Amino acid sequence: SDVAGLAEARHGAGKGYSPLFYMNIGTGIGGAVILDGQIYRGVGRGAAEIGHLVVSYAVDAALTLESLASGPAIAREASRAF
Repeated sequence: SDVAGLAEARHGAGKGYSPLFYMNIGTGIGGAVILDGQIYRGVGRGAAEIGHLVVSYAVDAALTLESLASGPAIAREASRAF
């Protein structure tokens, strides 16, 4: 996600903006923060990798953004509806 965010900031719709938050949704959920044309890494690696953000607590597990809103999670919920 970092490199995709950087490309968006340098050559895409984010060109000329700082800061820029980039997010992608596929088999997982990723993110990147670009400040002044550079990847912001934060204290550790993956400063904006938001897929593992806990958004809800079930009885026996923490539910992450990725477990609820990634491509496979959306497909799973859609298959339950039909």
